[in-house]
Amino acid sequence: MRGAAFLEPQTNWISPSGNRNAAAEFPIIYYFLGQIWKLTGYQLWISKLLSLGILLTAITSLHRFLFWFFGTKQKALLFAAIIFSAPVLVYYADTVMPNVYSFAFLLLATSACFAYLQDKNWKNYLSFTLFLTLAILIKVTALIAVLAFVGALFFQVLFANSWKQYLLDKRFYWLFLSGILALLACLIWYRYAIWYNAFYGSTIFSTTIRPIWEVSVDERIRIVKLVLTEHIKELYHQVILIPLVILAFWALIKKSIPAYLRWLIVISFLGLFAYFMLWFWVFDVHDYYLIEVLFVPLLLIAIYMKYGYLFVPDPKWRSRIAVVSLLMIFLNAVSYTQVAAGKQNIIVKNTPFTSSFIRGNWGWFYFNQDETLGQIQEQKPMLQRLISPSDTVFCFSDPYPNVHLTAIDRIGYSNYSLFRDLPFAGQIQNLIQLGASKLLVLKQDTAHVDIKPFLKYKLHARGKVLLYDLRPLRK
Repeated sequence: MRGAAFLEPQTNWISPSGNRNAAAEFPIIYYFLGQIWKLTGYQLWISKLLSLGILLTAITSLHRFLFWFFGTKQKALLFAAIIFSAPVLVYYADTVMPNVYSFAFLLLATSACFAYLQDKNWKNYLSFTLFLTLAILIKVTALIAVLAFVGALFFQVLFANSWKQYLLDKRFYWLFLSGILALLACLIWYRYAIWYNAFYGSTIFSTTIRPIWEVSVDERIRIVKLVLTEHIKELYHQVILIPLVILAFWALIKKSIPAYLRWLIVISFLGLFAYFMLWFWVFDVHDYYLIEVLFVPLLLIAIYMKYGYLFVPDPKWRSRIAVVSLLMIFLNAVSYTQVAAGKQNIIVKNTPFTSSFIRGNWGWFYFNQDETLGQIQEQKPMLQRLISPSDTVFCFSDPYPNVHLTAIDRIGYSNYSLFRDLPFAGQIQNLIQLGASKLLVLKQDTAHVDIKPFLKYKLHARGKVLLYDLRPLRK
């Protein structure tokens, strides 16, 4: 199916407004990937390689900055490994999730900024501007980290009364200009996206972003408990995170630690709190939103790795803490990645680092994948032969707008198109009148009373995937 123009993003799903137009994050990654697929055909491994490759490149690019900060290659390499060891990052590293790309571009921007400050090379400056802009455009929540670092600098300079050295440094003005350009680009895109969605009547995106005050008290308690006991382990285990929080407050009273880092801790925690309050509802299911706040534990780990002697003077105890901590990070990462990959080995069955909730949740996902979407994906060539590009498909078994339609690369409707407070039968007939010509349904859903009248003209049945012709039912 031919892709849409860059400034006219579309989904496979036909909205109640009668079109497929919808805009969200800046679609540069999807567009770039689509251009590659035009040359190679649809190849899933290319999207995985692109995401993983950019992330690893970004982490590797930090070597110069990390060596400057830590002073040793060993700590620089170790910290790079710790970055990649967060389960939420490892698990989503080979996907097209914009959160991963935004995080990677932030790392690339950090590396380029440091290089520019060191050598004043304009190529590094332009790279910084580009990567910072892309990070914010792709995921506006990247501003949490950006504003934390900028805010820490502002307060450190304000209270130290050291404005003069920055005002006399031209690099300060150029970096400030980069920030303005990045914010301006973000503003332009989101104003365009808001206009675009309003013009086409699209309401499909950002439906789960709600602040805490729009959520019931019972839901608040449930989600807070879920985050603190389950999702937070996808950053690092609580055995690591709790001491890091204690260390953060302890560091605030350590005058030997640079004022900038202490301000950075304060602003980072404020940003974390604001993010959690404003995006509260997404944490019910969208664990990948934790990628945006991964910089907070990484910051605290970096502070301990550099200034650990201030907290634990005895070298032997520092070594013991390092060994135990690294072992915990490693085992936590291995446990989560094995569970997330759908494995059923000795690690998954016996690990104490993940809960029965997580194992059951992801276990269900993989079982459900094999029994539902996986079968549709396997039968894609056959389904595409039976469903022409000009057909409009109704995917009754898909509760989401775009999953099954994207899997078969066709346009149409899904169960998301149906109002829950009205009988389905009349709504399905209306979709047929609007142009739905094929019905894709999973076997377990054929018992639904409202779909039975439309299961008359079978075109395909294999495994749990069934396809019916709806054209004879058009009135």
